[in-house]
Amino acid sequence: MTVRLGAVGAGWWATSNHFPIFAARDDVELVGVCGLGPELDTVRDQFGFGFSTGDYEQLLDADLDAVVITTPHDLHYEQAVRAIDRGLHVLVEKPVTLKADTAWDLQRRTAAAGVHFVVPYGWNYKPFTERAKALIDAGHLGELQYVQCHMASPTRGLFAGDPNDIRALWDSETSGPSVSPNASRCAAIASTLMRPLKRANSAVDGSPGVPNQAPKAAQPTPKPASTRSTTASFRRMPAV
Repeated sequence: MTVRLGAVGAGWWATSNHFPIFAARDDVELVGVCGLGPELDTVRDQFGFGFSTGDYEQLLDADLDAVVITTPHDLHYEQAVRAIDRGLHVLVEKPVTLKADTAWDLQRRTAAAGVHFVVPYGWNYKPFTERAKALIDAGHLGELQYVQCHMASPTRGLFAGDPNDIRALWDSETSGPSVSPNASRCAAIASTLMRPLKRANSAVDGSPGVPNQAPKAAQPTPKPASTRSTTASFRRMPAV
């Protein structure tokens, strides 16, 4: 069986992670890709999509089996709903939504439609996570009440002399800075290690004087800065 797959979002994450994997599979047909920008046709030709479009409805009309969503975070919910309502299987990047109630709504819609809904996140199964979970389950750390997770962004661009490299990749005009993707990673690991979670706090740290948003072309380049980081803390629900 060949899965007819459509993609909405054709940015750096999709083209460096999802598309190469799907394009290499014999059981996936890349039907169409939906996105914005002058490089969309190049992406289409590079990975062998049947067509490219800036119209999401045109993509959904292409007799698909499934869709992969890699757009800015605040677009995930609406785009996922439209795909689920058409009976399509959905793979949507993290964070699934920006609010808990919309995430639960997607869960209910998925169950009612009888389709698969996948969030491609695998750090729960990393060796360091599995080892930490085994130690906790064996009682070596006692009863956990608080966990703090600190994540730093990649530094390749910084060391190459471009401190805004990762900001330009992670920030968007609609979804803002990188607190959501990094915080979702932390939350997934924390929920694996300690259930149920009671409260989560998250903060993004950047160097003084450097804006969170990627600088516009007309603006002067900010001074070199340290890499951005995310710190998240989690408290456990008391036993009932």
